[in-house]
Amino acid sequence: IEGAAPAKKGRPSAATRARMGRLKEFRRLEAERRGVGLLAILPAVALEHLAFFPDTPLEAVPGLGASRIARYGATLSALL
Repeated sequence: IEGAAPAKKGRPSAATRARMGRLKEFRRLEAERRGVGLLAILPAVALEHLAFFPDTPLEAVPGLGASRIARYGATLSALL
């Protein structure tokens, strides 16, 4: 399925778990700062895709879109 989160077989690697933690923390803090919901910052499908496939160009990440890339692209790249 196009844009679907990766199938999870067993426990994700330590590197993937670390990326997931950094991305979730960024999303939480940014949502609090802006006074919006978590999904307004980074949808779950985008967060999981970035955590599992950090080398994917941001433009190809499902759920990210041009406005999120413009606003958060540099930060997301640094977190990966």
